[in-house]
Amino acid sequence: MTRNEEKYLKSIFDITPHIMITTVQEEIDYANKAMLKFFECKTLKEFKKNNSCICDFFISGDSYLSNDVVDGSWLEYILQNPKKLHKIHMKKGQKEYYFIIKAQHLEFDNLNRSVVTFNDITEIEYLRMRLDIAVNGANDGLWDWNIETGEIYFSPQWKKQLGYKDNELENTIKSWTRRIHPQDKDKVMKDYTSNMSGKNKHFENIYRLKHKDGSWVWILDRGQSIFNKDSKAIRMVGFHTNITQQKELEIELKNSQKQFLQFMEHIPANILIKEDDVIIYANSSANKFFNQKSIVGKTATDLLPAEISKEINSFEKKAFLDGGSQSIVLLNNKEKKVCRNLSFVINNKNNTKKTLGVVVIDITKEYNANKEISKLLSAFERSDISVLMTDLDAVIEYVNPKWCEVTGYSKEELIGQNPRIVKSKSNTDSVYKVMWDRISHGKVWNGEIKNIAKDGSEFWEESTIVPSFNIDGKVDGYISFKSEISEKIYLQQELRDKDEIMIAQSRHAAMGEMISMIAHQWRQPISAIAMDASNIVVDIELDMIETEELLNISKDIINQVAELSKTIDDFRDFFKPNKEMEDVLFKQVVDDVLNVIGKSLENNDIKLILNIDEKIKIRTFSRELMQVLINIIKNSKEALIDKNVANKRICIDLTKDKNNIIIKIKDNAGGIDSKVIDKIFDPYFTTKGEKTGTGLGLYISKTIIEKHLKGFINVSNQDDGVLFEVKLPLNLNNQSKRI
Repeated sequence: MTRNEEKYLKSIFDITPHIMITTVQEEIDYANKAMLKFFECKTLKEFKKNNSCICDFFISGDSYLSNDVVDGSWLEYILQNPKKLHKIHMKKGQKEYYFIIKAQHLEFDNLNRSVVTFNDITEIEYLRMRLDIAVNGANDGLWDWNIETGEIYFSPQWKKQLGYKDNELENTIKSWTRRIHPQDKDKVMKDYTSNMSGKNKHFENIYRLKHKDGSWVWILDRGQSIFNKDSKAIRMVGFHTNITQQKELEIELKNSQKQFLQFMEHIPANILIKEDDVIIYANSSANKFFNQKSIVGKTATDLLPAEISKEINSFEKKAFLDGGSQSIVLLNNKEKKVCRNLSFVINNKNNTKKTLGVVVIDITKEYNANKEISKLLSAFERSDISVLMTDLDAVIEYVNPKWCEVTGYSKEELIGQNPRIVKSKSNTDSVYKVMWDRISHGKVWNGEIKNIAKDGSEFWEESTIVPSFNIDGKVDGYISFKSEISEKIYLQQELRDKDEIMIAQSRHAAMGEMISMIAHQWRQPISAIAMDASNIVVDIELDMIETEELLNISKDIINQVAELSKTIDDFRDFFKPNKEMEDVLFKQVVDDVLNVIGKSLENNDIKLILNIDEKIKIRTFSRELMQVLINIIKNSKEALIDKNVANKRICIDLTKDKNNIIIKIKDNAGGIDSKVIDKIFDPYFTTKGEKTGTGLGLYISKTIIEKHLKGFINVSNQDDGVLFEVKLPLNLNNQSKRI
């Protein structure tokens, strides 16, 4: 560079109001007058004497360049990032300054020169700071939309209102529009469009924006459009104010007012407000109660009989004197209504206006119900049936005198106790579990229970326990109605004992025939044994005995003896008592029956036809069921023999439904005389004559089926014979039992 060129360049630098320097490498080799003046130095040499670099004055901060930037010096960083806006913050003395800094390589020699310009923006920065302080202090979020370019700016405070940091939300229109509540969007866009078209100078809207956490923020949005000379909107600027708290309070207040009015209209009571005895407010229920379109402006004297209105006025005066609230029950005999008046003082300042709130509750139903309850309790107290009431935990709350009489305890001894105070050890825990399961699920339980009185004596009760329910339909207690049935139970026991005796008599009566059957079945094995023994004797006398033949004869004798033993076991099992329930295949019961009576059927040419599902199993008293089947089959056998029927047959069919088995036993013996068919289950009734029949077989069968096995038996004539139909539960345990 020539001296003239250098002089020319320096003169340009010096007339520039901005600080300008040139550098070689990173060291300042020239500073213009603006810089020397700023740092109060006469020459660059003087500046360098006290400072190593201009960067000594840089102050680090957000968005401001610092001396120690990453990977190099501040100057290298600026030169490497020419498109970025670089701002520095400097302090000289007590004053702070702000600059925009630019740098560029100078290409006129090979000394790696650069020129750096510092544009002073201190006043602008101070203005921006004041604006930020004003905006942030007002808790408002600034937005600035360039309509022509589509660019938009959202201030950090604007984003903060929605829960975002400045770098978490893009400055785009979508960042705003997609967060507008769907119900508010149409109105918001309409207001913006209206303002951009110039229909109104300013716009203001309240709507909801979605917060980062998914909640909705209420925003007060205020702004205006800026127009060009052609009245076209080119820019919009505005502020967002978070008014969520105020809006929620407003909504809450409106809801409270609405709820109050709804409450006043829907509460099942008649609400009045009175000033100086005159009604100033009444809900629709109160108007309806007094059969008036509106009772506002009226007094108690206008609405009620004289004696009642006089009583109310006296009562309300007392309420004002005493303050607080008062209650009174009024009986209106004319309209057959009973009401409870609740009065409370609203305002009584300086006795200028006496404001009173009044709640009139129609308690006619409750009053009448209490009368009915009183009558019912009176009946309970005099009843010959024991009545017991408990709470949900089975704690006794009421007993009538009859139960005190039955148990021997006084009311004072029973109230607060559990009914187990009279529990008998003969009742198992499982019984009470079944009872509790039913009543706790809102069902009624019936049963017979043995209890123990205070003096230790036992007594039986037939009890019905009914759950009581609260207004929500939930069980809140239990009521038990009991009848003392000890005499009835003992009588039933006597009858059962008689039944057992008759069953035994029936078996013994059948014993003769069974012995005859045994004799008949033994005849052949005994004859075979006798013949084998004779053969052995003859062989011995003739000295012709052979070991192998003797062994064969002995084996035959052993087999015949086993057959005799089996016959004895079969008949012994029939007479063996069996009082235990058991799970048994019905086919096994039939097999046991045939072991007893099968040979007799074969010997009399009677064909037994079985239609039985061999997998059907029942839980019952199998020996008693076996006795019933033998009685019925034996009855059919005798009829077939007596009537000398050709092709004698007995059919046994077995089916089942969900809970029962159905047994059908049918013969082809011609049926029973219709005149006597209804009597065949009567005790001691027989069609065979006294010599051959006891009249107990079918009676005992009916007793066993209905009383012991909890089933049903029926007889009818069908086609060419008699049909016995027996219905039994698959599981006898599931049938109701006395406890």
